[in-house]
Amino acid sequence: MPDNTPLNPTYGGDTIRSIDRGQGYKTQVLQLDIGGTSANRESLVSATNPVPTAQTFQGVITVIPGLTVLPARAVGVNCFESGDVKFKFPDFSTIVLHVDIGWKIFPFACIQIVLGETTATADYYNLK
Repeated sequence: MPDNTPLNPTYGGDTIRSIDRGQGYKTQVLQLDIGGTSANRESLVSATNPVPTAQTFQGVITVIPGLTVLPARAVGVNCFESGDVKFKFPDFSTIVLHVDIGWKIFPFACIQIVLGETTATADYYNLK
């Protein structure tokens, strides 16, 4: 069976791209056009050309504990001395997380590091 499948060939229908997998069946091939134009050559997804799964961060806002800031996509913590960090969210709910020494990224929007209840020594950043 050849690759590609004509749709309604009697009436001049289109042809869809497909691959003959043998044993009487085909698999349709789809082109993902991510941020390009329809004139771009296709680039099929493979182990060496994966689908992007995350966007990169576009900027940073320094968060000073106790001050309210605009929320962003994630919170970066560069911790120098382990301890607890109390994060406040846009709906004013909070959570306390233990943070060890090193760089950490938390995938949530935070408006404040609560000063009185944070024991970790760290620099804090909202990642845009």
